[in-house]
Amino acid sequence: IVDKLGEDLRDRYEAVKTVAPEKIVTSHAAGVGLFASPHHWEGQADDWTMARQVDFYGTSFYPKHSAFVDRDVQWRAALFDFTRSFGYDEGRNGWWVGELQGGFGTISVNVSPTVTPDDLRIWTWSAIARAAKGINYYAWYPMSTGYESGGFGLNHLDGTITERARVAGSIAAVVDSNQSLFLGARPPRAEVAIVYNPLAHFVGGRQRAAAYGGPQGEVVGIERDSLLGVHRALFSSNVPVDYVHINHIPAEKLAQYKLVIFPYPLMLPEASAKVLAGYVRGGGTLLAEARLAWNNEKGYASERIPGLGLWEVMGAREAAIETAPGGRTAIRWRGTDLPGVSPGTVLPARWYKETLEPVSANAKVVAEFEDGSPAAVMSSFGKGRTLMVGSYVSASAQSTPTPEAERFFRGVLQWAGVTFPVTVSGDPLEVRYTESGRETLVFVFNHGGAPARGEVTIARPAGRYTAVDLVSGKPVALTRGGDAVAFRVDLPARDVLVLRVTPQ
Repeated sequence: IVDKLGEDLRDRYEAVKTVAPEKIVTSHAAGVGLFASPHHWEGQADDWTMARQVDFYGTSFYPKHSAFVDRDVQWRAALFDFTRSFGYDEGRNGWWVGELQGGFGTISVNVSPTVTPDDLRIWTWSAIARAAKGINYYAWYPMSTGYESGGFGLNHLDGTITERARVAGSIAAVVDSNQSLFLGARPPRAEVAIVYNPLAHFVGGRQRAAAYGGPQGEVVGIERDSLLGVHRALFSSNVPVDYVHINHIPAEKLAQYKLVIFPYPLMLPEASAKVLAGYVRGGGTLLAEARLAWNNEKGYASERIPGLGLWEVMGAREAAIETAPGGRTAIRWRGTDLPGVSPGTVLPARWYKETLEPVSANAKVVAEFEDGSPAAVMSSFGKGRTLMVGSYVSASAQSTPTPEAERFFRGVLQWAGVTFPVTVSGDPLEVRYTESGRETLVFVFNHGGAPARGEVTIARPAGRYTAVDLVSGKPVALTRGGDAVAFRVDLPARDVLVLRVTPQ
């Protein structure tokens, strides 16, 4: 089905190019694979397959689609980072937002929360901060007929221009006056990867219960929660993160990452197991969760779990397995190996209680379940290191986020030697950046309901720099310290600062 959908899109692409070869041909997912299951009745294309077929592939973006839908900051960020990941993978030149919600959404009598001018400002700059190359607002006028009539417009049906439209226009003016800068912008090189593995949806026989989570095919299940939970826990660190497709991770690609995180890894292609082993052997750090490689792509169970030879890489094997009562368990950390994670720290986890047994002289138990059985094993393999966790901490970090989960994943970053290119002191701020030639675009978001004040430090090569606020046109003072530059921030509620940082 995935291949056929790709072939259909390619046929359409070639039909357009035959009569209009100079035109850019795009397409986009209604909901990217981060959220949807191939078992869902609408089906789910593979975004990496689809992106290969057109000039630009992307996503729709409706954080307030209809009644009771109001997606939070971390959900929106994960969607854009996932889309950015396939938009720039394999040498591609970026991604588009095929539809960005312009106004309140409606499905029949169900009406969404209000879409505000601040929403449009945050949503638009969030896409540009991930180096989007096109944004289409849906739509200028609201829908005029049908079960969506009256919804989704920047303006009113009578033509009255709204403040939302003025905000969108003001952003367009900034981008238009700096076209070459934004067109040349590329995301920074990430040192952290989260493995996206569509095969996770195909293991387990009779399907476990999953809730239908939205009007665009979102399926609330442990697969989705695992991919979202890792990102949610890492969000506040402002560290760039890529999603990498299990079928598109050649050894040379994985080599760029200091840390690879593999959530919910029950089924995987045999070929990818060899790539993961080579990555760790060469010096990489791998964090994997319960029942790693239980099955191969044909559904055959491995003789020993972790399967496909990965037990040797992880330094542990599965000694016992059960579904935890109610699908919930907890892991108590007892080691001192992760910075910021002290002995006694409790991490909520979901679904499995997989008792682990060290099988290497380099392996040691670093956490336990409530009954004292081993729940996590840390080991080394070749030049690299591994951490095997016998449950799904990532899924729990989405469904029941805790400060402990954030500290855990941040500690894993530090343990793996990941660089923190951005630091923030003061009030909470999201900071993202792109690189355009020798220049840097820095985006600072205040998602809160009150003004935010603090200092942002961003790593930059040695030298002198100047900074300009692209929205106001005013210069911003920079201070130099070591291999970084810093600037003060005093940002109104739900506002964005966009800086152009130029070397002298």
